[in-house]
Amino acid sequence: MFDWDKSVWNKFLQRQATDDKHPKDASVDEDVLDDDTCEVNLALRWMTEVSSSVYATPLIHDLYSDGHKDIIVPTFVHYLEAVDGEDGARAADGAWPVFHRSTMHTSPLVYDVDYDGVLDLLVATYDGEILAIRDTGEVRAEKLVVPRLRAAILKATRIFVQEGACCRRMAAATQHVRPAPAPALVWVELAVAGALGQAMGHGAAGAGATQQNVPAARTNTQDLTEEGAASFLDLFAETGTELQPETEDGGDSWAERDAGGAAGGGAANSSLHGGGRVDEDARHLIDGDGFDHDHVASWHDRYIHNYEDYLANEDAQVPPWEDEWRSELWGDEAHFEAPHRREDGWLRLDAHIMATPAIGDLDGDGHDELVVGVSWFFDREYYEDPKHRRELGADVDLGGYVAAGVVVFDMRTRAVRWQQHLDLSTDGTALKAYTYSAPTLADLNGDGKLEVVIGTSMGYVYVLDSEGVAREGWPVQMGDVQGQVAVADIDSDGQMELVAADSRGNIAAFTPNATELWERHVGSNIAQSVTVGDVDGDGALEVVFGTTAGGVHALRGATGRDAPGFPFRTRGRIMAPVLLTPLVAGAPGLHLVVQSYDGHLYAIHGATGCADTVDIGETAYAMVLADDLDGDGRTDLVVVTMNGVVYCFEAAASRFHSLHAWPAQVPVQGAFTARADWQGIAATADARAPRDVRGQTLAVRFEITDLRPPLPPAVPGGNDSRGPYHVAVMLQGVGEREMNAGEAPVIGMTDTYYAPGTYQLDLPCPRTRTTSTVHLRMRDGQGQVFEDAFALSFHLHYHRLLKWLVAVPFMACAVALLAAGAEEARPALPSFRRLGMLSP
Repeated sequence: MFDWDKSVWNKFLQRQATDDKHPKDASVDEDVLDDDTCEVNLALRWMTEVSSSVYATPLIHDLYSDGHKDIIVPTFVHYLEAVDGEDGARAADGAWPVFHRSTMHTSPLVYDVDYDGVLDLLVATYDGEILAIRDTGEVRAEKLVVPRLRAAILKATRIFVQEGACCRRMAAATQHVRPAPAPALVWVELAVAGALGQAMGHGAAGAGATQQNVPAARTNTQDLTEEGAASFLDLFAETGTELQPETEDGGDSWAERDAGGAAGGGAANSSLHGGGRVDEDARHLIDGDGFDHDHVASWHDRYIHNYEDYLANEDAQVPPWEDEWRSELWGDEAHFEAPHRREDGWLRLDAHIMATPAIGDLDGDGHDELVVGVSWFFDREYYEDPKHRRELGADVDLGGYVAAGVVVFDMRTRAVRWQQHLDLSTDGTALKAYTYSAPTLADLNGDGKLEVVIGTSMGYVYVLDSEGVAREGWPVQMGDVQGQVAVADIDSDGQMELVAADSRGNIAAFTPNATELWERHVGSNIAQSVTVGDVDGDGALEVVFGTTAGGVHALRGATGRDAPGFPFRTRGRIMAPVLLTPLVAGAPGLHLVVQSYDGHLYAIHGATGCADTVDIGETAYAMVLADDLDGDGRTDLVVVTMNGVVYCFEAAASRFHSLHAWPAQVPVQGAFTARADWQGIAATADARAPRDVRGQTLAVRFEITDLRPPLPPAVPGGNDSRGPYHVAVMLQGVGEREMNAGEAPVIGMTDTYYAPGTYQLDLPCPRTRTTSTVHLRMRDGQGQVFEDAFALSFHLHYHRLLKWLVAVPFMACAVALLAAGAEEARPALPSFRRLGMLSP
């Protein structure tokens, strides 16, 4: 038998979440619960109910730019609701609540879809649609639709895949493949052979094969990464698939023959670590039977329709993972419930969105893209209806087709710009090709373009460039990655790091070139993304997350070691990201705020490890949000529960600053770091004071904060400012009519600054009465983006004054005429001068 080299085995996949044992939410012993308390003085301001459970994190947003903040709540079933942040009243004006046909696993986004100056809401539904909703609650007629995925129907034929040949070749293609256990042969479905054939078609390009073999630009050509092809081979090692001890003809297995070759120093052993050579025993699968080697090398997103035909005839190959590039986008004819067009030998897999999309200018051309993580599969609940089931055909195994990928829409043209397929699996494998992790957009190499970072349930963490090509060294495989991959400079070295966590209790930090900075195994499922902040006020960042064992962890960003006082233990599972914000004025560090399945809301002080709790008696998946919802200068916390209840708590001991706000789970591109006492941009108190503005210009004063430690002298730019800081100040909710300044009115100003401090930009004022949100956006030297916003009115009070100047004389004349007509009957009527309505 072949003795597999231990270096090929993935350490992350060897571990299990052994501490995930919560048969009841209160099962943790009382003595392991931290019982020290520190008063935060959380007081319930209001609570309200929405139509159904809430799984995704809401959004705090000023819908009408009227200075009243609203909470946009994505309920799980059919509705997007708006709740007034001041008193919890549910919006009853306009078309709120907004109805849609699907369910929702994602948070809403804000974006000016029609470029009219007014921000709209974007929501992605489970059925693969992205709806655009006006601030009035009106759903726009156009919508983005993720195309179905065209796939070849897999026959029930099963084949032998030679374990020694397949898995060793896959190890040559990527170092992140876990080999199947010996002995020799594994029964697998036909699709596995396709994954094998694809991998063999790449020759042995080594760890960089993904980048080398994918075209540099893809408009309508979609490619499956080698790791996507390897997905099946990774998985069957854990499915308990029956192993066959010998080959079909009773001879020695390839694994045994490879073992002999390895003992003799043959070429087979050299390919195990990506040495660039193909196993001699597998050579006939590439060159034999008239199979063209050059054609094999172009096998991205292809596998075989019939394995025997594949060996005998290259014409039998079909590209089963093609995409439907039709102009169905922003239309209604391509929605999830449209009938399947069954073709001979082909199916179209339904698209599902279970992770919040991201918006950003990927290639720096000035036009934004919408990046969507997509899962393609047949929803069993939907196809329980016999009518729907007949569309597919009785020969289709609903669980036999699962795919994960990324679809990118151009927000200007509303067309699919590119699409990348990442993983393939069936629904019966241990790890499945679903996408629960939201994409993260960040400039990792400083070239001015954004990379797409995303994790999948196959365990792969991908870094794709602005055209969808995998960066060198990526992907890295961990366990099932469900939380969003965080991007932050966690060790303050001037370089961004990626932090990913998985369901097996692994958390790891990587540099942009995929080098592991540190990793930990905390022994419990980490179901959501991490957040980053200086929790203890020592000038260094910590990485914070919760686990299903009830732990709240804070790890040193530079080393991954536990911060003092952590982990903190609660009595129940934690299924939401942890909010970081200061809740006690003058106290050092931040508070870690999270809802536990024991029914309590915890506010843990990062510097002391003590906690204040509120017994809500409900559970939550959504992140707690922070903002000043009523303008009283204190921080308010928004908590939504799986029972469909929205709570607003006020931290009476806090003093609010806009850098303390956390209005969404991930507010802007890669902004996982708490801004309080660290870095950001904020309008000064006098600039954001509610008022009516008159005149020609609006002076916006703002402060750039950057308390990060200086860079070491060895780092380029070390000991200098962390700048430059590129700042843009815009008026949102203002169009050409309000500006009354021609076809291209100026509604914003930009400038660049090289040091923290207080600055001012002057914006042209609207010429007509209106309200507007003043939006500040800062991009630092590392490409991190920070934002602030506040609402003002323009010329409204002056308009009211003009109205009364016109109305008062008219009213005076009318009253005078009435008085004259009634003078004889009422001779004692007092004069207007005595009533004070006219000046003497």
